[in-house]
Amino acid sequence: MKTLLLFLITISLMLNASEHESCDDNHTEGHKHSHGIYKKIDDLDKRKTVRKKPLAEEELVRIAKHKLQTLVEEKKISKTWRQAYEPVITRTKYKFVNDYMIVFHNPKIKKKKYRNLYIFVNAYGDVKGANYSGK
Repeated sequence: MKTLLLFLITISLMLNASEHESCDDNHTEGHKHSHGIYKKIDDLDKRKTVRKKPLAEEELVRIAKHKLQTLVEEKKISKTWRQAYEPVITRTKYKFVNDYMIVFHNPKIKKKKYRNLYIFVNAYGDVKGANYSGK
């Protein structure tokens, strides 16, 4: 009985060792796993973090204009917004993040409170929202 138990333990250790040898050399980019203390050290210093760079104000205005055109095409705002005045860009602080507020003015809108359209864009060009209140 002891001999049989010893034989089974030996075979399982041999199979486990052969698994480690075959996995170490055949890693693919999408297939990573660890083998406890035999885990290879991942080269963290070789990884590059993608960091966005802040855009120029002219580029942010271009992005806001594109968003305005998208809102018109989706019929969320009037077609008259295509002829809105040249926008004004201002920097705003909202929840401790520096964002930009691009203000479009459309005098063709009858109700005063809907004549200004505010589009909020962060420094990296991500559109955060649009409304008529500016808040």
